[in-house]
Amino acid sequence: MRDILIFWLERGISGFRMDVINLISKHQSFLNAEEVVQTCPYQPATQYYANGPRLHEYLQELKDMVLSKYDIMTVGEMPFVLDEQKILKIVQPDGYLNMVFLFEMVEIDILPGHFRLSIHPWTVEDLKRIVNKWQRLMIDNGGWNSLYCENHDQPRSVSRFCDDSDEYHEFGSKLLCLLETTLCGTIYIYQGEELGMRNVPTSWSVDEYKDVESNTYWQS
Repeated sequence: MRDILIFWLERGISGFRMDVINLISKHQSFLNAEEVVQTCPYQPATQYYANGPRLHEYLQELKDMVLSKYDIMTVGEMPFVLDEQKILKIVQPDGYLNMVFLFEMVEIDILPGHFRLSIHPWTVEDLKRIVNKWQRLMIDNGGWNSLYCENHDQPRSVSRFCDDSDEYHEFGSKLLCLLETTLCGTIYIYQGEELGMRNVPTSWSVDEYKDVESNTYWQS
């Protein structure tokens, strides 16, 4: 990993994104995950492969040996973590990274402890609580937020969080834009989001979906 980082940094890359960086340390007990999704032969096991016991040791080494030697912005993707103190330790001024991608907002409609594509009801109050939680945490403790509503793993935000019908599509798109641009943090715009792009129409056949995960879920 260190050699790959240096390869990019020496070529003038001013920012560096680290994919699922909190999976670099895993528990070495190799226990079976508890059964929580009875309908599935495989079970969520994030408690064993995410946020492992040597995560901070590895991040500190990465910072000391590579990142501290370059004038760059760093952002790490960190799913499966809601512990505020663990996050602050990483993004505070003396931490390892400038900011992280958090997932509580984009997992608002997923059943807790289940897989993606499960359906969990939510309200606007739930959304406000999540946004306010991470805004206040970073502002009050010297951290910094990454702001995003969608990416290559998520549905289109105007379809997910708003009413994307022809009547309300423009209003919803502008509402999300207003939300993102008035919060404290760095905004990440996914390709097409700037146009208010919607999900594929519900009238399309499932054959139009080219995503392996979506097709597997549909077939099951």
